[in-house]
Amino acid sequence: MEYLLKTIVYGNEIIIEEPESASFKTNTKNLLFCSISLIAIYVTWGMLQERIMTTAYEAKTYDVVLKEYETIKKKIEDPQFIIFYSRLFAFTSSALCIIYKKWKNQSKNEYGTAPFHLYSLCAFSNVVSSWFQYEALQYISFPMQVVSKSTKLIPVMLVGFILLNNRYKLYEYITAITITIGAVIFKLKSNDSFINDSTESLSSGILLIIGYLLFDAFTSNWQQKLFVRYRVNSVDMLCAITFFALQMTGVSYLTKESVDGNISNFISNYSFLKDLLVICTCSAFGQLIILYTIKKHGAIIFTIIMIVRQIIAIFLSRLIIFCTRSMSNCHQNF
Repeated sequence: MEYLLKTIVYGNEIIIEEPESASFKTNTKNLLFCSISLIAIYVTWGMLQERIMTTAYEAKTYDVVLKEYETIKKKIEDPQFIIFYSRLFAFTSSALCIIYKKWKNQSKNEYGTAPFHLYSLCAFSNVVSSWFQYEALQYISFPMQVVSKSTKLIPVMLVGFILLNNRYKLYEYITAITITIGAVIFKLKSNDSFINDSTESLSSGILLIIGYLLFDAFTSNWQQKLFVRYRVNSVDMLCAITFFALQMTGVSYLTKESVDGNISNFISNYSFLKDLLVICTCSAFGQLIILYTIKKHGAIIFTIIMIVRQIIAIFLSRLIIFCTRSMSNCHQNF
């Protein structure tokens, strides 16, 4: 018990000999695995999120006048429930995985343990960055927010310089700026309704976006710092971060009156439960791959992958719209 308490409070740094650096071929294969996994998971997650928020599911509601339940078709009113249940699923599945490894004695002494409270910092920054992101939509258009996310590579480098004391060469800064400009141009070309925000709302929206970019940059860099110093296992970190994130978002969410309208009414709908389970599974695997990517390749590479993911998502979205319109025109001609 004493050892457990000391581990939680002070952590447990594992000092082992530095492994031989992997070959270029091995690193390339690992990077391809991380890139393809992240892109596939989060493109799928985005499509599922759109589906679950736009589909009218059959829901049971109680009619006070008739004093009986009636079945109606209703859309989800509060998107916050997706975040909450995704984190709950990620925490539960990672905790069960840790318990199973302990039971099977598969947990070798090759991973360290960071002081438990340190995980709360990246959990807090993750929650706050999400708040900034959603709050910004009240002041600026969604296309503008998408474009602003293309600039997150530079804040990640700046926070890495401050937090991790990373030193970047001139060509690395030039590369980052080039990637940022290229991504911004692509997204500007992909969004026809970009400039539609008033000057007053634009200033508030820009401040919120800056807050989102800084807190998001802190999250990935802080996770990298814990990986480097304590050699933490990705599953352990996922469990700890989602534990704190649940405390921060759970209380406010569960006390909202909209919960009854979101979950209780749909709980008997098989189609809704299936979609919710799939999106929670995608989210949990996605978070695990994110942590694994940061551990193996760092916050910079992870950020570049996510920028590429956004570009692919926009391209696929426009391709689907083009194909749908083409098929519609063909049917009209016939």
